[in-house]
Amino acid sequence: MQNETNLKEFTELFFNNLKCKVSSEGNALIIENVPLDIETLYGKKSPYRLVFEKEHLNSDSELVAKGSSLLKIMAGYLDNKAQMSLLKINFNPDLKKEISERFNLNGHELTGISTKVRNDLIFRFTFLTNFQYLNEREQIINSIYVKDGSIIDFNPENYDTSDGKKEEIKIPDIKEKYNIAKEKLKELISKKTEDISKYLNQSLEIETRRIKSHYLHQIDEINKELDKNTENIKSLEKKLLKANENDKKSILDKIERIKVTIENLKNDGEREKLSKEETFFINDEKHKHSLNISNNVMNTTIIYYPVYSLKFGLVKKNINSRHVEIIYDPMNNVIEKLFCDSCKNEIGEIFVCSSGHINCEKCMRLCNDCRSLKCVSCSKITCHACGRDICDKCKVKCSKCLNYCCFSDVSKDAFTYKPICTKCSKYCPVCGKFSDKMMFSKCSTCGNEICPKCSKRDMNTRKNQCANCYRPGF
Repeated sequence: MQNETNLKEFTELFFNNLKCKVSSEGNALIIENVPLDIETLYGKKSPYRLVFEKEHLNSDSELVAKGSSLLKIMAGYLDNKAQMSLLKINFNPDLKKEISERFNLNGHELTGISTKVRNDLIFRFTFLTNFQYLNEREQIINSIYVKDGSIIDFNPENYDTSDGKKEEIKIPDIKEKYNIAKEKLKELISKKTEDISKYLNQSLEIETRRIKSHYLHQIDEINKELDKNTENIKSLEKKLLKANENDKKSILDKIERIKVTIENLKNDGEREKLSKEETFFINDEKHKHSLNISNNVMNTTIIYYPVYSLKFGLVKKNINSRHVEIIYDPMNNVIEKLFCDSCKNEIGEIFVCSSGHINCEKCMRLCNDCRSLKCVSCSKITCHACGRDICDKCKVKCSKCLNYCCFSDVSKDAFTYKPICTKCSKYCPVCGKFSDKMMFSKCSTCGNEICPKCSKRDMNTRKNQCANCYRPGF
């Protein structure tokens, strides 16, 4: 009933847990350095050369199959000694290559890749199921893998593995995972249980019919004896009617003897005894045909592997830059998705705007000022003076009105040296500089609007004049 792969896996697991040297050679497992207590139980010194199918058996090897003594020894040894082991899956991915292959970087360079590693866990529960019935014992070995609360299809032989170390992981509570595995085990053995139960029910029905037939025959014999004696009495009573006086006494004596026999047959309890025996043997067969199932955890293995948290920069011509954090799971060969900062859709081709936003192509725009790429999010900024869209890097806040403007519509205030927009400032034709328009005055001579720095007061006329028109002493 054992599956060859399961048997081989279990045997390898068993001896690995005992720190034996286990190697493969063709279809055989070579087991060396076996502990003395196992050698004593088995009655043989190691090394052992084990095969799992009769066709692979030769004079140098030993077969591990249903009923084999070594299998019974292994099962008995672990029956009350369920062990826990650690298995590490080794990955050494080229992280830069993984990122470059998953995304179209669109000319951006990956810089400063740093990694943090956490271990993800898979739990393997190896169960030995015993089916005991009719002096038969069948065994099935099942390895069940649990990850994140779900059963998974997994084979560690597909990966590069090594013995795990306790200091590398934190051993979690496995009760919940064990219960999940146990429920799966019920499902896995249900077909076998159903088949054995069906066979037992058919066999019990045959045995029950045999017992009932046997005791029915016994009781039928008693009933036939009663019928025979009853018929004899009827026959003798007919003779009595025709008999002479000398024969009547003899006939009456016979009738009395037969009646005593009938009475004895009715009262000796034989039929009741036979009925009780029948019930006893039927119940005994029911007991023999009962199915006892035991499930023992032979080994619990915590399998762990690294999951990488990657942090890296995206740089293009030393202008566009952005730091990105994503998760890479090498077991499932899955890298965390990236989403457009603007429309939130998944992206495969990366565009980084001048403000460092990651976007899809549809959400990218060209800044009217610096002609660099900007995104829809950045495009929400418009110049207070001219109304054009500007990127985050090209916005300048006016010190007067506190609104954002583009470079073209902002000048340096001649007095405060702070930025001031064209709506809040005026150009002075005398000094050629901009300043707060609220501070300007008109020249009484030429009529030009001039800044306070270029305004002079005529002492005679008491009027303001620009520096060009001012003639002191005239």
